[in-house]
Amino acid sequence: QRAGALGAAATWARHQTQMGRLHLLFAPAEEVLARARAVRDALETGERGADRGALMLDGSMIDEASRKLAAQVIARAAASGAGDA
Repeated sequence: QRAGALGAAATWARHQTQMGRLHLLFAPAEEVLARARAVRDALETGERGADRGALMLDGSMIDEASRKLAAQVIARAAASGAGDA
């Protein structure tokens, strides 16, 4: 729990029996996962120019960097069993 509170995304396990608990501890919060999915969906279906620039989502600008961060959150959730991709 301390590692997660300090911003770590993972930690070492001494035995494979610890993996389930660690996956749960490092899974993204439901609100974070929901936002990541919203970013992904908005960028996949949103109206963007030919250069595929930024767009607005809930009053915030999102772009390719936002998509990459969202993809990491979604992948971490999928790895932990907390959500589907």
